[in-house]
Amino acid sequence: DRIARRFTEEPRGDPGLFAFPGPSVRPSSGRPQPVPCRGVRRPFWMHQIVEYILGVLLVSQGLQASKPMVPALLGGLVLLNAATAQGPVAAFPKVPRQVHRVIDFVLLAAIVIAACLPSSAIDDSARLILAGVAAVLGYVVWKTDYTTKVTRRQRRAAASSAATTAPSGAQPSMPRPGAPSAPSAPRTAPAIDSEQIGRVAGRTAGRLYNAARRRRRS
Repeated sequence: DRIARRFTEEPRGDPGLFAFPGPSVRPSSGRPQPVPCRGVRRPFWMHQIVEYILGVLLVSQGLQASKPMVPALLGGLVLLNAATAQGPVAAFPKVPRQVHRVIDFVLLAAIVIAACLPSSAIDDSARLILAGVAAVLGYVVWKTDYTTKVTRRQRRAAASSAATTAPSGAQPSMPRPGAPSAPSAPRTAPAIDSEQIGRVAGRTAGRLYNAARRRRRS
C-alpha cells in the first residue's frame, strides 16, 4: 500500500528549474524537498589583504614599465581604498564599508577601462597585469561580506546598559521543591570571530615589519 500510494500521489509544488541539489528538508507531506544552495561570503579582512596585494602589484609593475603613470596611479588608489576602509587591517579606518563597496566598483571599472587603452598610454605587459587584477578584484568584490559585525566591546557595553536599565525590584524565580528541573542546554563551542583573526594578523604583520626595520638599522 505504501509503494502504491507513493506512485499515485501527486507532488505538492514543483521545485522549478533553479533548484540545486543539496540538503533536503522533509515537510509535513513526508517528501524531501531540495534546498537552494547559498554562496559563502568571505570576511572583510581577507578582502582588504587581497586589495593590498593587488595595489602593491600594480605599483611595482608601474615602476618597472616604460609607461608607469596608469598602473602606478591605479595601484595607489587601490592601496588608499584598502587602507581607509573600516576594517581590521586598515591603517585609517574612516570610510564605511558600504561606501568602500561603491569605490570598489568604481576602481574596477577604471582598471577595465585602463586595460583597454591604446599602446600609446600603456605597454602590453601592463595591459596583461591590469586585466588579471580586474578579474581578481571583481571576484573578491563579488564574494566579500560587507556587513559590519558587532565587536566584543560593543556587546559588553550593550549587556551592561541592559543590566543597568533592568528593574531593581525584580527577583529571579526560584524552582519549587520537588519540581523536575529543566534539562540544561548542551554547551556549544565558541564561534570563530573572523574580525578578531584579522586584527591578530594585522598586528603580527606590523610587529614583523618593525622588527625587520630595526634589524636593518642595526
